[in-house]
Amino acid sequence: MCAGFFPRMVAYMIDSVIAFIVGGIIKAPFGLAAGAGITVLKANFIFQYSFVDVVGYIGMVAYFVLMTYLAHTTLGKMLLRLQVETTDGEWTFINILYRETVGRFLSGILFVGYFAILITSNKQGFHDMLCDTIVVYKDMASTVRKVSLRAMPADVGGPVEAGMNGAAMPGTGPIVSMPVKEGTIEEPIEDFNRTE
Repeated sequence: MCAGFFPRMVAYMIDSVIAFIVGGIIKAPFGLAAGAGITVLKANFIFQYSFVDVVGYIGMVAYFVLMTYLAHTTLGKMLLRLQVETTDGEWTFINILYRETVGRFLSGILFVGYFAILITSNKQGFHDMLCDTIVVYKDMASTVRKVSLRAMPADVGGPVEAGMNGAAMPGTGPIVSMPVKEGTIEEPIEDFNRTE
């Protein structure tokens, strides 16, 4: 079951406070150094942002990226028992980095990307759509697993009958040609493809 707008909003508010504190702790030594006379740290570094500002931003982003990548969740999401899952079976650091930086930037433009959670079928924001992620309740996520499917062209080697895992299986009835799209499906833990 995908988490809705309001639980995610509460979790994000909690995480924003925590990330702000983390960013402040990381940039504190640089701020002290700037106050002690190293003025270059206060000068414009990127546009109107100083080196100290950039370090603080990196600290905040690092909180979201590392927590999400390593634990599939953040402290705010943990409190609401939420976690991030992928819909395409690929969980990579680059994908999560993109989600938590570019994706959140786009979602934050007039907050339209966040309000999309209210109307999309999988309750996805723009940052979720860009990176093929969903946010689910942890208890629900633990009851299913994701099974990767290999792409199986229908025109290679003639028609085949597809089994549960996308592999060709001998059948007693008519053989059906069906292309299988590469992606993931969710199924119970029991292995239906086990041979006795």
